[in-house]
Amino acid sequence: MGAVDIDEALDRLIAAHDHAGLDPVRPAPAGVEQHLERIREQILPLRLPEDVARFWRRIDVSTISVAPMPGPSGPEFSLDGWVMHCQTRPLMYPRLLFPVFYQSHMFLSVELEDGRGSGGPLLAWEYAGDGYRVAAASLADYVDLLAMWIDAREFRHVHHEGRSWPVFNYESDWKQVRDARVTAAGSLGALGAARHIGEDPKDWPTHWLAAEGIDTDALRPRGATTTIADLLRRATTGVDAAGTIQVRVGRVIFTDAGGRWEVSDGTGTLDLWCPAAVMTYAAGRYRGYEVDVVVHPPRPQVPTERSGRDLTGDVQAAARAHDIAGAQAAAVELYRAMFETRAQAEAVAVRPLD
Repeated sequence: MGAVDIDEALDRLIAAHDHAGLDPVRPAPAGVEQHLERIREQILPLRLPEDVARFWRRIDVSTISVAPMPGPSGPEFSLDGWVMHCQTRPLMYPRLLFPVFYQSHMFLSVELEDGRGSGGPLLAWEYAGDGYRVAAASLADYVDLLAMWIDAREFRHVHHEGRSWPVFNYESDWKQVRDARVTAAGSLGALGAARHIGEDPKDWPTHWLAAEGIDTDALRPRGATTTIADLLRRATTGVDAAGTIQVRVGRVIFTDAGGRWEVSDGTGTLDLWCPAAVMTYAAGRYRGYEVDVVVHPPRPQVPTERSGRDLTGDVQAAARAHDIAGAQAAAVELYRAMFETRAQAEAVAVRPLD
């Protein structure tokens, strides 16, 4: 199957709306060039595939009457979503994917161009899903298939309180045909033959990680050089004690700035601050972690020990008792204990253990 031209696909979509008696697809609204320029500036050194820019330049995507979930998004909304996800830590969404369709926590995103062979395929992803699945070889191919579906009248009209609107036929063979076209497309740039990529960053292709500035070799465990007990002992001499430990994670509390972890290795327990910059992987996702750490002297009291009670438990107990004021007060105290006091130690790097 040859490559689909985006203008031909859009022409077919516009004509399909007309033939099916749907409201017409309107031209792109004013201001689209400013939004595209903002995208260009924000995603540098990555680049938006030309068929995506052409999609937004030619039509008002909100006037596409019939489409499966997720529906198309405008460029401004898409950029805001991309920026939000890129700023999220622990890492949850690759910067190399740019959302073009979004609805109800579901995304269809285009792979951006990185100058090393990426760019073009559309991948489906949703919150609490099972990773990233290639949904089309390109946006042009996806639009072309959608036009074919509208031509085939794969939709119905819903009538309610004097209003009527078209609804996509979800009982059709859309997904099977869509996936068959992806298979027929063969190798897809840097993705190659991959059709499903796990949500765990450890499963991401090398070029996705490279776009995050992540060296895969740097994330491989190297082995512990010390223990928590030894680090705490050395810190009592009045100097920072640094080393690499392998730990399991207990209590975890997050803010945008980072996370406060309670970790242990069988020799002791450590109150650990993990800045957002080192939190590539979420606590709790793996059995254990290898942490390059610096323990500061003198050892500050762990907040829960200083207060003589479990502050997290106080919040939960008040909430279960429907004591909103009490839960709020306990949450403020917990926040102060976790984020306005100095932790015993700070993580310099965190690597997951299998």
